[in-house]
Amino acid sequence: MMELLKVDDWEVMYTGESMHLALDTVPRRDLVRLIERDSRLSVENIHPTMLLIPSMSYNQDHEALFRACMTAARPGLRTERHFIPLVLGYDNTSLFWAPETERFHPTFYIDVSDFLAVKLDALRAHASQIRGPLFHGSPEGLELQCRLRGREVSAEAAEALSPTGWCSDGDCLGPPAISCPAQTPGQGAGERRVRRVRQRPVHPAGIPRPPAAQVPGRKPGMAHGAGAQHRHSADPEQCPCR
Repeated sequence: MMELLKVDDWEVMYTGESMHLALDTVPRRDLVRLIERDSRLSVENIHPTMLLIPSMSYNQDHEALFRACMTAARPGLRTERHFIPLVLGYDNTSLFWAPETERFHPTFYIDVSDFLAVKLDALRAHASQIRGPLFHGSPEGLELQCRLRGREVSAEAAEALSPTGWCSDGDCLGPPAISCPAQTPGQGAGERRVRRVRQRPVHPAGIPRPPAAQVPGRKPGMAHGAGAQHRHSADPEQCPCR
């Protein structure tokens, strides 16, 4: 599978059945040390520019690794430790089963239309994970999810991620609302750029609120939107948000 995905190198830190679904029994300090500096492919040894980590889920291994990675990738003085500019939590077909406060909310998308077949082949090569087509983690379920994520950004298929850290040129920024490869007129398929889109607040009826300057009768400085003290009308045309 590593050859299929063209992975340069990898390292297995724990082996044996006793550690399967048991990372939550390992002190976080020990996991952090391995990720941060004590393993061959640690952050301090290879100085990565991007780190992809499992998102929070009901899987105790994923949760333990998520928290350890967040600690290992914490910001700090560049003179004391390597800082990873981009940290992303990746999608998983099981992330729907979570408390509302821990649900996966992706705001970073990558167009994988040209690589969907390879992604599905990689899953099929992971024999222990294969289930029937109605299972959410089956190849069929994964394809549906990728195509759904693609529709969220008008692509055939997409990989959805949730940024936890995003820095550029030394200046820390908040994560973009949406990032996805997009083509401009005249560009070829191989000449894609990244488009950043800011989402506008939406009225409860599903209609985007206009900028403040376009709100009829609104005076400068008047409270409006989420913090405004008024009741939303069932008729969007009559609501003060319009």
